[in-house]
This record gives sequence, C-alpha cells and structure tokens, in this order.
Amino acid sequence: AKEQRIHYEPSQADANIEDDSQMVSGEGVVPENQLAFSVQEPGSYQSHDGRQINPKPKAVSTGFFSRARRFDYYIMPRVSLALPSQIEKNINHPKPHYKRYQIGSSATLSGGIRLDRWRLGIAGVHQRHELHQTSWAKESPNGPRFDRTGKTRSFAFMIEASHLIPLYSALFINLDLGVGYRWAKSSYEYSNAVSPTETSSIAEDYWLWSVGAGIGWSFSEQVSLLLAYRYFGEETLPTHNADLGLVFDF
Repeated sequence: AKEQRIHYEPSQADANIEDDSQMVSGEGVVPENQLAFSVQEPGSYQSHDGRQINPKPKAVSTGFFSRARRFDYYIMPRVSLALPSQIEKNINHPKPHYKRYQIGSSATLSGGIRLDRWRLGIAGVHQRHELHQTSWAKESPNGPRFDRTGKTRSFAFMIEASHLIPLYSALFINLDLGVGYRWAKSSYEYSNAVSPTETSSIAEDYWLWSVGAGIGWSFSEQVSLLLAYRYFGEETLPTHNADLGLVFDF
C-alpha cells in the first residue's frame, strides 16, 4: 500500500507558545541600540530576565560627622555675655581708685577654612562694658572722692583655630584658641556733691589671647548651633564669655 504522510498545522495558541519559546531561547542576544535593562524607578532597574536590581544605596548624611569633609569654608557669628574677671582696686596709687565693670556684651564674626575636623580662620571681636555704680576715684590720697561712671568699647582682630570632637549622632565638642591684638577706648565722668562733673578718655591697645570649649549640635549638613565658654586674657579687662553661635559650612 502506498504510504500516506499526514501534515498537521499547529493551532494559533501552539504557534504563540512556540514563538515565546524562541524568544526566551534567544534572550541573551541584545539588538544593537537596545538597553540591556529597563528602568523601573529611581535608584533601581530590571533586567530582561525579570530580576529586580537595586544598587547599593549611598550613605545618607544625617549629622555633622556623617561623611568625610573635603576642603571647605565656614562663617561663624557669635553673641556673648562678657563677665569681667577682675576688679581694679588700688588704694596706694598716686591717684587712688576703685574700678569695677558690669557684665558686658560681645559680638564676634569669624570665618576661614575647614579641613575635616579642624577650622582655621580669622575673627573680629567687639566688646562693650560700663562701669559699676560702686566705682570711684581720687585726685590724691588725701583728696576728695569722686563717683566714677563711664564705659569701655574695644575691637580685636584675632587668628583662631578650633578642633571638633564627635560625641553622639549630631552632637560634637568644640575646642578653640586664638591670639590677636585689641584696641580699646574708655570714657569716664567724675562727679561729687561739691565739684562740677569732669570727663576724661583713655585709648589703649594690647595683645589678647583666648581659650575656650563648647558643645554643638548639627541640625543640617550646613548649619550648626554652638554653646560655648571662652576666656579672653588681656592686661586691662579680661573676661569670661558665654557664647551662643551659629556655624555655616559651605
């Protein structure tokens, strides 16, 4: 008998399966100008075999020391209460006097460079003090006593350095020191019950140094709050300063 050959045509569904299998078998071949992956969302992508690929996330900066700092700049304004650390009392002087100052005010603006945890910069400091009401002066040891009133204003130019020590999260310790030169001008009035009021003024300049420590909180990558103590050492009017400052890094 004559052999018969029967040819079957695949159904449309089988044809689709066959086509799909062909596509899977050739999935390693990427046509020219076609991406080897498809982007799903920012920070991740999906390959052609359906795998979700998430690159290792970068470290998120949350605190002042969350990343290594490059060579940066800073500006730091401060306001302070300045408590004089000494009372000038000289009874045996050719012109005996007792000079005591009230708590004064101070303003500082500094800026410079920052390298990792070090800051190096320059600062301008302005301070203002008034004499306490108990101050007095005499023209001679046996002369009449005059009530002494007046005020002293000064401006200083300093070179400063500070080092930052991390504590916890965004908290840090700030240690600083500085040296500079100060110019001061004082004006006084002398009065008593029998003599007319007299006035005088004195201009002085001298070297100044400072040392201090404080605690800071970095509430953003660029801005930090600083609470600090500084001692200003000088010949005429040394002070203990309580500082409140802001640090801007950029």
